[in-house]
Amino acid sequence: MMQFSTVIVILFIMSLYANAGEKECFSSDSSAIQHKVLLIDAGSSGIRALEYCLEKQINSVVFDLKHQSPIVEGDKLTLGNPLPKTIKSLINPLTLKRESETADGHFFMGATAGLRSLSGSTSTKILKEKANEIKGLFVDAKYNQNVRLLTGLEEGSYAWFGINYILQGRTDERDLVERIERMSKYQHEQFGIIEMGGGSVQVAFRIPIDFRHKGLRRDSDYSSHRIEEANVKRFYLSQGYKLDVYTNSLPRKGLNSIYEDIINEYITTPSNNPCLVRETPDDEGSYIAYAYGSFDRCKQAVETVFQPVTSTFNGEKMFDKKYSSVLPGKFFLAGYFFDRTAAMGLPDAFTPVMLENAARRVCNMSYSALSFHHLWGTIFSSSPKTALQFTKLKHAPPELLYLLGGQPRTGDIEKYCTHLTYMSVLLDKIGLSPNHLLYTQKSLVYKNKGYGVSWPLGYAILSANGWD
Repeated sequence: MMQFSTVIVILFIMSLYANAGEKECFSSDSSAIQHKVLLIDAGSSGIRALEYCLEKQINSVVFDLKHQSPIVEGDKLTLGNPLPKTIKSLINPLTLKRESETADGHFFMGATAGLRSLSGSTSTKILKEKANEIKGLFVDAKYNQNVRLLTGLEEGSYAWFGINYILQGRTDERDLVERIERMSKYQHEQFGIIEMGGGSVQVAFRIPIDFRHKGLRRDSDYSSHRIEEANVKRFYLSQGYKLDVYTNSLPRKGLNSIYEDIINEYITTPSNNPCLVRETPDDEGSYIAYAYGSFDRCKQAVETVFQPVTSTFNGEKMFDKKYSSVLPGKFFLAGYFFDRTAAMGLPDAFTPVMLENAARRVCNMSYSALSFHHLWGTIFSSSPKTALQFTKLKHAPPELLYLLGGQPRTGDIEKYCTHLTYMSVLLDKIGLSPNHLLYTQKSLVYKNKGYGVSWPLGYAILSANGWD
């Protein structure tokens, strides 16, 4: 979901790496079967690497999450430049410690929105180059087999699965299969997800298996369309269960892409840009009137660059009225949503109308006023408490928040008006009501351990269990 060359590497291995978190993977139960996942996400702003440990009992059919290591971040990946040494050290088999003769796994490398936005020849060159480099580390990597381009459908549906897998856990569960059954039979209170990156946005939510709509193209209906054109991911789960997840992936609608489009609209007359924060200073530090920030005018500008929004259903919004009956009442906002709203001091539970009010306030503030507020905490720290009074998510403690979910990518103050207004417009375009319940967080707690929230979490759970 990054803006430029985003490459992810998933490495399933049967050994434990010698690092600070390796003891977390060992089980006190000698009969338990363990599985390990190494994930490397290399995008426009840098490379992130993390490990998942999964475990199941001999009599169980499901590997469950046990541990996620802290994220290791490095410089961004570019064509012609090698992987950072810190990343190579995780892949190199010489650093492995043998854990089990019976463990199973596989290697997978894929590319997300950053490479999807490039020409086919460029993305292919990048993938082949990385495959060859990893082969040099004595790891099997074959282009277009276990090295390939992920679709937006996969990216969004994996994010949905990972977040809902964690949030739908119940203390009275006797077996994980019970949770899978609830999810597949639409018997749980699901969260839709909106994952916003720099270059693209993924929207995903669960739809009933028997739901009929002329615009649906399931990835299992091979005869009716090309697989890359599918917008419904059908997961085949344990003991014959299955579920359908609708995903709309929007290229060039990410936070950085929209900001660049707004800037380009006013490239010759920047003082007319209604989305720049008022009185933004120039490079020498003196104050100049670049623009007179206005939420209403900025909203019009964002809506202009938003068009045309690719819509499967030809409605005014991305989803027409036929989806009102299945659109979930709660959405989890991932990616840049957390980075930007947390930096400004917004609560981690709010509604679209609250976000719009925040955008109006910021667009009416000057650069110096915003800077002054940041000196004392955050922009909204002194405002009345407006967090919603509904069940809060159990997220990881502050000391683990960024270790598990990655360092926040903060934006410059002059961009705050654009960013908040864009988020508000995006939620409206998706079709959320003003009072939809929204959560945003970078990591969540599952069985007393923290996990970063993103699509790789769902991919790891599904792949470790052999689910398609």
